[in-house]
Amino acid sequence: MNNQAEIILISDNIHSIAEALRPEIKSDAGIRSEITGFVLENGALSICMKAGDISALRASLNMWLRLIQVATEMHDVITR
Repeated sequence: MNNQAEIILISDNIHSIAEALRPEIKSDAGIRSEITGFVLENGALSICMKAGDISALRASLNMWLRLIQVATEMHDVITR
């Protein structure tokens, strides 16, 4: 898999967001891409994507950016 991207998310609520995304990372059965995610020592969330072609990488990026947005918005709604 020659194409790679990494999303690094920094938030005061990173652990809640990471927990919301954990099932998606574990169940990601992408045929054309691989996903790994973890909380870094500095408290940021890192989601790494690898794909065999640029189209698959773009699709993974779009999906994960949407999932992060939804998790962040839901955390804000719940904590109001």
